[in-house]
Amino acid sequence: MRMWAIMAAALLVCGGAHAQSAACLAPAAPGEGPVAIRDAKFVVYETTVPGAGPQSRQTIVQLQACATLSGSATTYVLSYKPVLFSADGHLLQGGSLVSGLKVPADDPLKGGPAHALINETFSVGYALDHAKLPRTVMVTALVAGTCIPQGAGCAPLPGDTPVRTVTVPVCLADGSFPPPSECPAGAAK
Repeated sequence: MRMWAIMAAALLVCGGAHAQSAACLAPAAPGEGPVAIRDAKFVVYETTVPGAGPQSRQTIVQLQACATLSGSATTYVLSYKPVLFSADGHLLQGGSLVSGLKVPADDPLKGGPAHALINETFSVGYALDHAKLPRTVMVTALVAGTCIPQGAGCAPLPGDTPVRTVTVPVCLADGSFPPPSECPAGAAK
């Protein structure tokens, strides 16, 4: 069972890197701003807790999502931090802050929209009842803008650039929620 979960996670991560679903590639909706998070999926499995013995169990939640950036730039800068809450609203774990990610436009010669793959692994630290898995993921510190080259990366965005927190729906990669008709393409196993 654990091996299947690891293989499914690898397929989910690799598949997303090669082809984005139609939901990710759709144009930004009014009010989404310069960056939107779409196509969020979880792969969930149990493993032992490192250093705690073979009987210890913890839940691992791997997140994959798509950040869609709109504008006319040839390169963008993106920052975000995913946060995982349980279905009943308890904080399970904060993710890694990704700051100043350089994202080239889909057509860097002409500029325009861009897409970036978001990957995060949350180690909950104990075995979590799967009924308590969240149906959403919160993304904090979400900010994007035009990249002003600085060294190998981008200069920090101006201090008055709007920073947002968004909560987006998530599909479980095994198709158990929500119903497959409500999940973006590629979310089911």
